[in-house]
Amino acid sequence: RLRSDAAVACTLGRCLWQGGESVVVLRERRHLPVVEAEPVQDCRELLWDGRFRIALPPGRWRVLALSALAAARLAPPPGPVSPPLPALARATLPAICGVEGVAAVPHLGYVRDDRAALCRARFAPRQPLVAPLFAPADGAGAAGCGPP
Repeated sequence: RLRSDAAVACTLGRCLWQGGESVVVLRERRHLPVVEAEPVQDCRELLWDGRFRIALPPGRWRVLALSALAAARLAPPPGPVSPPLPALARATLPAICGVEGVAAVPHLGYVRDDRAALCRARFAPRQPLVAPLFAPADGAGAAGCGPP
């Protein structure tokens, strides 16, 4: 169906597949995890949604999808963010939240303050289809805690 000339959209393995002249694969918005990270004294790394390696500095953090912010009663990051991504792709990116709300969305270049700047998210799926086609602004998605 994806190789046909007709435009097609279907789901398979938590992915939305769109075909036509080219094939686009996006993560579905359903069943995205919410991770409540235990307060830690040192940096901690976790795998979120099987796609992103998240490095968190000491503190109390929660990682959820951008699309889940409204349900969690959290305001989305203010102002324009970059790079421009399709709404479906943006909705499934990880948002790192502290006790004061959204702290960082590394792949959109949003960081609330210096402490949140220590949060990192790296696209590193367990089973990649291709190399990543997006990267965070200013190295914000580099692995490990601390400055890029």
